[in-house]
Amino acid sequence: MNDRQNPNPDELLERATQSLRQATVPDGPPRETVTNLLAVLTRAAYQPRTLTFRERVFAMRPITKIALAATVLSALCGLFAWMTSDGGSTGVAFGEVAQHVLRARTMTWKQTVTRPGGDSMVSEFAYKEPGLMRQETRGQLAPGQPGEVTFVYDFGQAKMLTLDSRTKSGSFRNLGTLPEKPLRLLMDRGWRLKALFDRDGTPLGEKKIRGRRAKGFQVMHDLQVTDIWVDAESGSPLLIDTWNPSGVSFVISDLVLDQELDDSLFSLTPPADYRVPKTAKEARMPSFGEADLTRGLRFLAEYNGNVFPSQLGLTPEIARNIKQAQEKETLSRTEAGAIFSGFQRFLLFTESSNWHYAGKDVKLDTPDRPIFWYKPAGSESYRVIDADLSVKKAMPADLPE
Repeated sequence: MNDRQNPNPDELLERATQSLRQATVPDGPPRETVTNLLAVLTRAAYQPRTLTFRERVFAMRPITKIALAATVLSALCGLFAWMTSDGGSTGVAFGEVAQHVLRARTMTWKQTVTRPGGDSMVSEFAYKEPGLMRQETRGQLAPGQPGEVTFVYDFGQAKMLTLDSRTKSGSFRNLGTLPEKPLRLLMDRGWRLKALFDRDGTPLGEKKIRGRRAKGFQVMHDLQVTDIWVDAESGSPLLIDTWNPSGVSFVISDLVLDQELDDSLFSLTPPADYRVPKTAKEARMPSFGEADLTRGLRFLAEYNGNVFPSQLGLTPEIARNIKQAQEKETLSRTEAGAIFSGFQRFLLFTESSNWHYAGKDVKLDTPDRPIFWYKPAGSESYRVIDADLSVKKAMPADLPE
């Protein structure tokens, strides 16, 4: 599969190294420094010969040699740091930020969800590994439906407790009926937040956030675009802003890593004054089908100049074209949201090892040109989708190479 789903701390060193290699290297030292250096060299050219550096070193006492070596080493380290920094200024690379987030044992954050039209809800999250999460949500839980609800998750026990503070009622839900991957994607917000940092971030430049200088990185994931803004000095995440074609905005702020969180926050024991049936409801998978897949493939191609993109998801160009169409009101957010919701469910909840995308740079409606194939659960054969979005069966031996 082309998309990485699970945060993999083993890749952090490689990703941090790659970020270092991609960091902007300044053109050179400041003009004043160069001018002063040339002046010194010019004066030296007209002075009588003195002992060479090597001759002077050999003439030094041992203790002086050690001090000189330490000074030179310090200067070299400083020069290396200056050369590999962003434009000669203090800064951070995305790989450095990712290390802190992926290694965090606890996290707390605030998430604001805003729908087209202005309805919004605010959730405060507390997350503790392994697999404990608390979510307190208030506001418009659905369009026109205000509420205040608390969700407590124990993914190790595959259980969830819901508490409605307005009605003093609640319910248990059994999560064990869901496969691990859909369970994480549907409900484990801590895992999904970490997954954002297990991808390559494209630099966005700098701006001020609440009076602090912030560096931005953009991540394309799960058919969404996320801008991650971090403190330019410390690397602490300041703001995480996610956009998708439905027009719903997800903004994460106030992210705190590795603070002490008491286990009582994640207790599945309901308050004594709440009415909570002991029988747990069964969690269900969202529905999706092959039609969701073909609609999504066509949508991506149409907003990419009628050519299938290099990756199976949003690219900066596709996102820009969708936004422009929505601004011109030639594409409704409701329509785009419905298409991408179904497309996302198919890609995320279908077993990753059972599908393959090969549509890069292929023109839409090209006949007899396979761009996607997958193996339905329990089937011995694959379903192969051509660029004209026709579908046919194929055995493993007959799949495109």
